[in-house]
Amino acid sequence: MVFKDVATDFRYVYPAGRRNTSNTTLAMKHFVDDLEKVGIFYSDNAPEIVAAMRAMKIRHQISRDYVSTSNAIAEPAAHSTLEGTRSNLLQAGLNHGYWPYAARHWCIMHDAAPAGSGKDTPWKLRLGTDFEGPLIPFGCKVDYWTGPRKRPKKQMKFEPTTEPGIFLGYVIHPGFHWRKEFAVASLKQINDADFDQSVTVLRVMKVSVPENIEFPCRKRADAIREGRLRPNQLCDDEEDDLPPLEEQDAQPAREPGPVRRTIKDIEAGQPAQPSSASAIYHKRWLEFLKHVDFKEAWYENADCKVNIRIIDN
Repeated sequence: MVFKDVATDFRYVYPAGRRNTSNTTLAMKHFVDDLEKVGIFYSDNAPEIVAAMRAMKIRHQISRDYVSTSNAIAEPAAHSTLEGTRSNLLQAGLNHGYWPYAARHWCIMHDAAPAGSGKDTPWKLRLGTDFEGPLIPFGCKVDYWTGPRKRPKKQMKFEPTTEPGIFLGYVIHPGFHWRKEFAVASLKQINDADFDQSVTVLRVMKVSVPENIEFPCRKRADAIREGRLRPNQLCDDEEDDLPPLEEQDAQPAREPGPVRRTIKDIEAGQPAQPSSASAIYHKRWLEFLKHVDFKEAWYENADCKVNIRIIDN
């Protein structure tokens, strides 16, 4: 749900899993401070919005269906927010699941970033002061302060107190009070996870403003969009040397059959050959499984038996 203050062009977006009266009321209470007075609220006739405005006793004007002139302010605001969110995700190289952070970041940049025309920003027009935080692009690499509570337990005492991360935006409290909190994600977790896998988002107090803007996730995202990489593959410097995806399927290796041991071999103490299942190897999968010697088709940390069948040569 996109809110826009008509007088100042101030806007913000509220992602929610359900379109209901409760979420609409909470969004309205976040957007409007207790000391502010709403003259009139414009929207379509969505039932959850009508019920929320009635409960909050706010004058509500509803647009007419299929008449574009009656929603000429709301629709462009929602459309520009949608396009800005897409641009943030594309530039950062992050998965679609990060769209709530990308949308909120774009709205803050719209409200707080100078337009270059010398006019006051929407943030200053509405709140009276400029935005105090640094203007950092969405998805760029930053170093964030872990702090004593977020510091890993295995971290040594004299290791750096900062971690590389991906910038995901600002933590904005109701009434648009910013308490110098940022939303970041660990760069190591993002690199280790699948492209469409979510990671933990942290709220931190300090981040370093990068001198050179860098989007470390962009290379992997471009390779996936172009079909050169699968979402569960990692993007590294060796990726350019790999064959096309259709040629990367693992091929079972046929090894010579086991040599039959004679009585003399057994008496001489000749050991039996290890399992042929260890011949299954591929650069991109099963590399985390270690074969258990002298135990047919079992792998460490697998919790299951792996049956190998050779289909062709």
